[in-house]
Amino acid sequence: AAMKQAHAAVESLADLESLADLERLRSATGTTVEKCCRCTSGVVGWSVSGQCRFCEGTVLSSINVVPTCVWQSSSFKGAQSCAETCVDLLGGSANLVALVETEVEAMQVPTLSDGEGAALAGSWPSLGQPPALGIARDAPNAVSVLLEIASAGGAAAAVAADYEGGRAPKQAFFLLLFGSLALCVAIPILWFGERTFAAVESVLAGARSDGIEVTGKEVDSDFDGCLVHVQGTLRASSAVFDRYFPMVKFENGCVKLRTTCEVFRWIETAEEAFEGPSGRNFKIDYRYHQAWSATFESNVRFKDPIGHSNGVRPSVPLGTKVETCGKVMLDEYAVPPEMLDALSCFDSAADRIRDTVVAYAGGQKLVFSLESSGYFMHRAGGGSEGRDQVGDLRLRFEDIRDGPATAFALQRHAQGQATFAPYRPIRRRLCSWSEEQERDALLKEAEKSGTIIREEMLCPTGGPFGC
Repeated sequence: AAMKQAHAAVESLADLESLADLERLRSATGTTVEKCCRCTSGVVGWSVSGQCRFCEGTVLSSINVVPTCVWQSSSFKGAQSCAETCVDLLGGSANLVALVETEVEAMQVPTLSDGEGAALAGSWPSLGQPPALGIARDAPNAVSVLLEIASAGGAAAAVAADYEGGRAPKQAFFLLLFGSLALCVAIPILWFGERTFAAVESVLAGARSDGIEVTGKEVDSDFDGCLVHVQGTLRASSAVFDRYFPMVKFENGCVKLRTTCEVFRWIETAEEAFEGPSGRNFKIDYRYHQAWSATFESNVRFKDPIGHSNGVRPSVPLGTKVETCGKVMLDEYAVPPEMLDALSCFDSAADRIRDTVVAYAGGQKLVFSLESSGYFMHRAGGGSEGRDQVGDLRLRFEDIRDGPATAFALQRHAQGQATFAPYRPIRRRLCSWSEEQERDALLKEAEKSGTIIREEMLCPTGGPFGC
């Protein structure tokens, strides 16, 4: 005969507020709270709460359990064993199959024929007492475990046992801890970002409203501490030269000099790729080509050094270096070096240099000759114009010359000379704040070094995390 539908139910302790309620109920009735239940559908099982919830309200009969099936008893033999005992007490088949359901909602077991039931019984393993029941007495969170026993001969028995698990409270605790730490990190970052944005907005607002246009040829000391806009002629008042190439020297008319030295050499590149039908084989492909470079690398560090020799390291320093004139004037204002660092409009200086440049480095005399490309070349590798060889060196000289310029900065006097200072945001009082006090505060803020400014930005005084 076809096997009856086996209803998988979840038996929980939702109506019992604690294990103390379970013990109090057992003491008051003098009987066992746990019951062996038979449902009208033919399901037989063990109920830890005695309410036979897996019968879904259609209980045919229920009886007390034996002492070894009392859940909190030290001799408790396990939920599945107790379910089998209930089958023996209330009647049922001995050919059983055990199902384990860990979801809160019930699992529906399909109707099986005798042959299907026998095959299912042979393929599913028998389960003993669930490991979770071992921690049920101490864990605070009620989670249901369903053990269903289906009979291949047409009868079915199900047991639902509630146990307490601590996973959800632990997850909630760690989520709370993580959220607290994230909040502690986010607040200082937000504070720093907002403070930086406010400082920039303050500088821009001050520049729009407080800027004064003055002439660079007549300096008025009354404007000290004011934001001034000056248009004039930028001129270098001292010599500029390259320390490694002393022949390259400009007595005047050069604000900044930039020198770039490069070597022609082998360069190794690595390309990563996935190969194979499924793209799972990882491979690194090393390739080599010749090009100009501002750095030197020996071929002994290459993956394949054979045939890719770069020779010896050049005696002259490679890379780019910049020399700045020691005294630069914008009409009658002395321009500080910090403002000159912002200038980057370099042009070739080859027209101001001889066709040959000589350098002495490492006890060697290196001669660089100007070629049509605008570079001064030293053919150490034996190459020629248009045919570069490994080991060749090249130089490029660029400069910034005297010319028109504009400055927008704080005016101040230092050692009797008018000059510029950075315009920075300051803290202003709400009342009793005069124009003279604001100028003094701006000049005092301008005298701070970059280190002090960074420390104040990272550790803002007066804020929620003030130092």
